[in-house]
Amino acid sequence: MSRGPGRIARAIGDIFDAHRDNAFTTEELCEQVYPGVSVEKKHRISVIRASKNLALRRAEIDYMTGDGLGSQFVFYRRDSVNSYAMARLKSDCGYRSNDLRLPYHWIKDEAELCRSLDDDRHRELMAPGGSWWLDVEIFLAERDGEVEKAAELKAEKQRMVEQVMESFVGSSPAWS
Repeated sequence: MSRGPGRIARAIGDIFDAHRDNAFTTEELCEQVYPGVSVEKKHRISVIRASKNLALRRAEIDYMTGDGLGSQFVFYRRDSVNSYAMARLKSDCGYRSNDLRLPYHWIKDEAELCRSLDDDRHRELMAPGGSWWLDVEIFLAERDGEVEKAAELKAEKQRMVEQVMESFVGSSPAWS
């Protein structure tokens, strides 16, 4: 029988509570949970397991798998559009927190990601009615038991997806 979250899960929960508007890769969580330690595979596995279990216990915490080499996990808060946006950016194949093996132009630091959220494209995604905003609002409506609102938001999201798909189909050459 489980006795609740262990030391690592509690530490990760505290990190998410202290930094509501951020998202964290596995490596970043390891650096905070195991300060001053050379992070090894056993540390990453422990943090991934604890983070996934925490996500099962706390609905507002979730994760996505990153693109590119290694397909790292990115953990975020579903109830914060800023956290969701940071997770989307960190899951991009161009982000590695401390991986110096990648070409220099691929490495983006936290400050650069925060600055990129301020450009027009990302502001549109995060603003009310934007795609990322809708994802967060759908979660909040479902969490709060607002079934009708969640259904309306999902329908709006579906309309957005259909518009994007239609723009791709309309701009591509006919395949025959």
